[in-house]
Amino acid sequence: MTSDATYTPQELSPDETLTELYRLALSVARENGSTITTGARGLGPYAFMAEVRRKGIVVRFLDRQEP
Repeated sequence: MTSDATYTPQELSPDETLTELYRLALSVARENGSTITTGARGLGPYAFMAEVRRKGIVVRFLDRQEP
């Protein structure tokens, strides 16, 4: 995935998408009783983004907050 990937106004940018996916993963883990270590939380969305990009994964989310 490249950071210059085109996306429509209805889609989140690649960085916004990965940040939301990171937050969703943490939320699901907490809801299911997982313990998320301070170290794992401390890596944050930027480390998550870097790993996803390294693996070549492309994910797009629609921006559901638009009217």
